[in-house]
Amino acid sequence: MGALVRALDWSKTAVGPVEGWPSTLKATVRTLLECRLPMYLAWGREFTQFYNDAYRPILGSKKHPQAMGGRAPDTWPEIWPTIGPMWDEVWQGRSFGSDHFRLTIERNGYPEDCYFNFSYSPVRDDSGAVAGVLVTCAETTAQVMSERHLKEERDKLNNILRDLNDGLLIVDLDGNLVEMNAVALRMHGYSSWEEAQREVVNREAHFEARTAEGRVLPLSEWPVMRVLRGERFSDVELLVRLRERNTSWIGAYSGTPIYDAEGHLRLGVLSVRDVTERHQLLENEKSARREVEKSEAKFRSIFNLVAVGIARSDPRSGRFLEVNRRLEEITGYSSEELLRLTYSDITHPEDWQRDQDAFLAFLGGRTATLRSQKRYVRKDGRVVWVNLEAVAGSCDPAGRPLEAIGIMQDITEEKQALQAVEESERRFRVLANSMPQIVWMARPDGTFDYFNERWFEYTGSSTEAPLGAESCEGVLHPDDCAKVREAWRLSIRTGTPLYTESRLRRGSDGAYHWFLTRATPVHGDDGAVVRWFGTSTDIDQQKRAEELLAHSGELFRRVTETIPQAVWRTHLDGSADYFSQRFYEIVGYSSEDFLGWGWSELLHPDDKHRVLQEWQRCREAFIPISYEFRLLGSDGGYRWFLTQGNPHRNERGEVDKYYGTWTQIDDQKHAQAELLELTEELQASVHARDEFLSLASHELKTPLTTLKLQAQLLQRGVERNDLRLMGKERLGQLAEQSNRQIARLERLIDDMLDISRIRTGRLTLRPEEADFVGLVREVIERMQPQFSAARLPAPEFSASAAIVGLFDWLRMEQVITNLLTNAIRYGGGQPIAVRVAEAGARVRIEVMDRGVGISPEDHERIFERFERVENPAEVSGLGLGLFITRQIVRAHGGDVRVESQLGHGSTFIVELPRTAVIAGEGVHVV
Repeated sequence: MGALVRALDWSKTAVGPVEGWPSTLKATVRTLLECRLPMYLAWGREFTQFYNDAYRPILGSKKHPQAMGGRAPDTWPEIWPTIGPMWDEVWQGRSFGSDHFRLTIERNGYPEDCYFNFSYSPVRDDSGAVAGVLVTCAETTAQVMSERHLKEERDKLNNILRDLNDGLLIVDLDGNLVEMNAVALRMHGYSSWEEAQREVVNREAHFEARTAEGRVLPLSEWPVMRVLRGERFSDVELLVRLRERNTSWIGAYSGTPIYDAEGHLRLGVLSVRDVTERHQLLENEKSARREVEKSEAKFRSIFNLVAVGIARSDPRSGRFLEVNRRLEEITGYSSEELLRLTYSDITHPEDWQRDQDAFLAFLGGRTATLRSQKRYVRKDGRVVWVNLEAVAGSCDPAGRPLEAIGIMQDITEEKQALQAVEESERRFRVLANSMPQIVWMARPDGTFDYFNERWFEYTGSSTEAPLGAESCEGVLHPDDCAKVREAWRLSIRTGTPLYTESRLRRGSDGAYHWFLTRATPVHGDDGAVVRWFGTSTDIDQQKRAEELLAHSGELFRRVTETIPQAVWRTHLDGSADYFSQRFYEIVGYSSEDFLGWGWSELLHPDDKHRVLQEWQRCREAFIPISYEFRLLGSDGGYRWFLTQGNPHRNERGEVDKYYGTWTQIDDQKHAQAELLELTEELQASVHARDEFLSLASHELKTPLTTLKLQAQLLQRGVERNDLRLMGKERLGQLAEQSNRQIARLERLIDDMLDISRIRTGRLTLRPEEADFVGLVREVIERMQPQFSAARLPAPEFSASAAIVGLFDWLRMEQVITNLLTNAIRYGGGQPIAVRVAEAGARVRIEVMDRGVGISPEDHERIFERFERVENPAEVSGLGLGLFITRQIVRAHGGDVRVESQLGHGSTFIVELPRTAVIAGEGVHVV
């Protein structure tokens, strides 16, 4: 672009011939052309354009070279409505900028959406008035498109990882995590990706891994280390113990090394499946098999010792296959005799036909258990009652029993006792018919087999009608049938007494009366229910009185269940006797848990004393209450509540109760805390911004003021024709001073541009093979004028032979320059030493001064943005140099640190690999 500028006839443009240009325009154009970053200048109200080589690609194929010296509105008509108003703001002395700003331009003959990071700054003429707009920019279209594509690809990958049932880990050659899906995080005891990254350097403290034989694996044999050695393996089962949680699980690890196109190992991929449950199932199966064997042995040992008869038989033929001694005693036959018989041979003739249906259902596999009370005919001819229960010992594929195991219990005595009970029941009926209540009885299965005369009188039922399980169905009110039926079935199933209220239809007029029904089971000697005895008492008048009383209570209940607050009531001593159902919905406890003083046990420890003290004070003074507190929920978390209540006075005017509500205010409390935190963060951000703007404006203004004074001095010499001011020596001094101030401005602008690149992830590195020692020596020689200006000798430089490595020459030159500049500023005028040494595969650079030193607590802070160590000399600078230095060094795969104590000077140490790990196209700063 320099050649184009020199060749252009500027007299035909709005800025006129070059010799008539203001010095500011010349200096700005010179800086623009020398800058390697895209820069553009629009001078004057005609917006005459200048730009450099780096800006040239932005103009495309249709706007260059005619844009040079042309008017901005003519070159950019398609975007002038957008940028024109911005430049008007700049013309008022205000800067303007944006990142990834979208503009639709026609630089190649067609519209295209492009994205730019740009900064518009005013350029002032020699009088200080705004004379032009300086644009520093960088096109980010490729970056924006790449980031969009990268996000889409990462979203796809995350979706795949999220849907995996196995854990997946990806590690780089240093063992650092590249990816770890949610399943792997959960398996390895991490709550987040960030926690997993922090623990990666301390794996042995977090995990213990053992083989199936119980051997503890050293770190070198862990799956992650094996795959990073290039090993490929699958389903390596390890017992993993999470030390902090003291929990263990069994994982099956598979490893796959990933190589690049040149065959170099780049990544390791591990998949892991939790096989704990499978191992547990196998162990359970082994345990179950052992239990079966033990049970079989136990069965054999007790088979002949139990007090019930046991027989193994063929259900198809009915023949006994094995019997115990107790069955011999029950039947009077020896085991040899029984093995020649079938169970039909010893069954009472009257019972065989009754057993047929149940036996056929069992034989066909339709029922799993055969139960029956039946009679056997002993060898001596006596009849015995047995309770038979048979199950299938084994079945065919269709589920039909191939072998039956039968248990026979002699219940002859129980049957005789039952006959005695039946005689007692006969006498009972005589008594029951003389009672005013309805009296009834039922069999163990709930079938009604007796009602006294009061039942027939009330219901109008015929005494000739058969009784059964459905005897009450036509008498019960339709709304009560389901409730009574369920309660009755529950009592029959559990053997517990029945207590229920229901309405029965009166036969004479069809009216329904309320009855209280009670039923009690009668147990035999073995504890089994043999009968049910019940009564039904007319309570119709009592129920009508209760309904009147319940109306007011129902109204209160509906109100308490409708409002969003929980309602409570306490005695005057402070103990609670009522909580509404809303409590359960709010805190997850049933209201019964709060009765008495139970509610106070859930108060937060920090609130309990205050709440109970305030509660006592209000009760003693008979005054309303209102205070806030935290309450423990069933989920283990505390929630904020506001309680409000008032004393209740009885008909005598005496306070006897307190009524009140609890309102959940947890959301309001959290909102207040979040608002306070946000306010503090905003205040800190505004303060940091103001400090930086103040510092930057001061640092930029200082060299500009010096340049302005020098320009005024030159102008005065020209106007007065003062040879002392226009002499060669004096002009040389002024030129040298101007160059120093311009260099200072360039450093400040470069630092701010580097900060912009780092913040947006665009700090580009261009690595090349070069000599580290030569680089440092060249920087020292170039900075000799600065050492001389600071009255310092050249630094004491020590180094070994040439150390060749891969690095970005200009960026590392910037690092050394920053460190030496710091040593000059803070070295207290004392000599500086520089040492370069080779440390294995790394190079180590040390810059030492003997200045004021840095306190240990500031060692990390000085590497942050806009941070400077306090110095009585008030050293200038934006506080960006060390921050930029660290980012450049880390981009090369190295690091920089400081060793220093107050009053003992400082040593800045840079260590980086000779074959640098370059960070791609950008550096992202968290």
